[in-house]
Amino acid sequence: MQYSMEMNYTLSTLRKLSSIFSLLMLITVSAWAQQKDSTGLIAHDVILYNSDPLGNIYYTDNRQVLSKYDKNAKRTITYSNMKNGRIGAIDVNNPMRIMVYYPDFFLIKFLDANLAEINSYNIREAYSDGMVKLICSSNNNGFWMYDESNRTLLKIAYNFSSEQESGDLFQILGRDVAPLCMIEKGDELFLSDPDVGIMVFDLFGGSKKIIPIKGIKEFSIEKDVMYYFTGNKIMGYGLKTRSEELKTFFTDKDIDAAKPYLNKSLVMKQGSLYLK
Repeated sequence: MQYSMEMNYTLSTLRKLSSIFSLLMLITVSAWAQQKDSTGLIAHDVILYNSDPLGNIYYTDNRQVLSKYDKNAKRTITYSNMKNGRIGAIDVNNPMRIMVYYPDFFLIKFLDANLAEINSYNIREAYSDGMVKLICSSNNNGFWMYDESNRTLLKIAYNFSSEQESGDLFQILGRDVAPLCMIEKGDELFLSDPDVGIMVFDLFGGSKKIIPIKGIKEFSIEKDVMYYFTGNKIMGYGLKTRSEELKTFFTDKDIDAAKPYLNKSLVMKQGSLYLK
């Protein structure tokens, strides 16, 4: 009888302790979530980041994991394939066909909206002497590549057949270029070189013009406006008006990079990604 009473007492005590522990955990998680919401923090140790036309946010971290924050479902899903090395670039302009580039193995992975693999493209099998530095999506599920060793633009069709190839950009432009970002928008292809400006090509790889705005490492295009971060502010350049205007000014001097996101901004600060 005494043994039974002691057991009941012990079980009762354990239940109380368990309830207290669960309550403390709930309070801690709730406080963390409130702090996260108040600071706008999305993630630490971020390497690459971007958003798609639907407003979903993507980022990679130093573990080489791609994460997608679904703004509608309020959930985060991830994709990781460690055997392919580091993630060198992501293109999310088509939310149904996301591109993940692994430059160590010259491999492009294509993911669906749930970050499940749907296909892959081995660049070395098609271009054994190429040194692809940049990739970006194109219309009709195709994509562009910039081959740094041959200084050419390559457009690949949805079935992975070669569709277009530019000439040597050195011969076309009359100078060496080192583009850092590439985006197709409408019927034009844009490449940024901080020392040259924004190089604009047609969809056949032909040079059209150079927008003389230097110092741009990365940019985005929404409708007819090109946005870029410089001097602690996001600037917008009207592709039709050919005029610059201030989009967002940040008083925080520690911001490393920023991009417009809906009516806010995605901000990189000391390796952490924020929504401000």
